Amino acid sequence: MMAINVIQDVDAISALANIRRMLQPGGLLRATVIRRETQDRFWLDDDAYDSTTGQLYTSSTMHDLLGLPPLGLRHSGHAEKAFYRVQQFYTEVETRELFNAAGLTIVSMSVIEFPVEFVRQRWSSSLHRIALTSRQESLLEEWGGYPDAYDVVAMRPRVGPERATPVG
Repeated sequence: MMAINVIQDVDAISALANIRRMLQPGGLLRATVIRRETQDRFWLDDDAYDSTTGQLYTSSTMHDLLGLPPLGLRHSGHAEKAFYRVQQFYTEVETRELFNAAGLTIVSMSVIEFPVEFVRQRWSSSLHRIALTSRQESLLEEWGGYPDAYDVVAMRPRVGPERATPVG
């Protein structure tokens, strides 16, 4: 089973527990989980990112153009700015805790790093237009790319309780 760019948009424990229930014992899940360690540093000066919660309130040119209603408004500078998505990002420790709480065993976990030129090209597109600050440009150079997410491969254990224990 695969969950690409999903975990940051849903209740992660519930989603992972549901995925676990669908997997056969020994079944594998491959998921990307947006890496909070990167986001905390990269979006530090952006009003759309809340580093205390690890949440990004994303605006959307596409949604604006289509006239779709936003989820809400967020104070940005001297104005209210519409947002259409609230993404939750996780640290390595939080990611491991999420999968464990859902009853999944992490088999491997590695950082997905996008090349600098790919990031610049994507963020200069009309739908993803992001004007990078000099600090963000420096981080891309320092990192040699953009360490965006964790690539997680997890397994439903062959033995153990049939249901994951909810946390919280």
